[in-house]
Amino acid sequence: MVKYSNKKYNVMIDTGEHSSLYHLHIPRTGGIYIKKQMLEKYQGSNVFATHYNQIEIDKLNACKYVSGHFGISPIEYLDNPLVFTVLRNPVDRFLSYYKYTRPFFYDDMLDAWLYDEKLSKIHSNTQLKFITNKIDLDLYNKNLVNKETVNANWFIGQEENVDKAKSFIDNNLILFTEDLDQFFNTDSNIRINKSGKKPEITQKQYDRIVELNRSDIELYEYALRTKK
Repeated sequence: MVKYSNKKYNVMIDTGEHSSLYHLHIPRTGGIYIKKQMLEKYQGSNVFATHYNQIEIDKLNACKYVSGHFGISPIEYLDNPLVFTVLRNPVDRFLSYYKYTRPFFYDDMLDAWLYDEKLSKIHSNTQLKFITNKIDLDLYNKNLVNKETVNANWFIGQEENVDKAKSFIDNNLILFTEDLDQFFNTDSNIRINKSGKKPEITQKQYDRIVELNRSDIELYEYALRTKK
């Protein structure tokens, strides 16, 4: 069991014999809360945990800690990594992502993400996609954090394979947003990045979110059953 603690941090993750750690950060699942503590833990080591620098594949092997909206892209390049991710109620995550990214757009994009087929497909079942797909590294490195990246859901691949996603859950460390304090305990100055008040939506919009994220809901329920 790796345990690190000081006045602010008490991080507990079992890394076993692994040489590196990859936080596969699905958008809006408490990643900033985790990253602040992990960067302190790995202070002085090679790390890559930003969305403001390009990913250089040939440098990942030397990293002890990697974190980002990168899907499974870094895994094959890391040195014997322990991979962990955090899952969140899919409806809450969808609405949180929409609210968080709203400042990138002049217009209300919720209906576009729900009913424009080109966009709704990209933003559906995000958790499943992130744990089973790579990102398009060329597009990511070209755009980093901008409107195009947000609208393209970080250029994550679009294959939706539930069996592959369940295999990922079975073979990697899975946490849940509501349980993060069990692994990452902090003082009063550090808090999980809360979404605040949810956007007001109609029943029709809610039903559409559920429809679009049925595979994510299935996956989330599977993880709750098998990981508790």
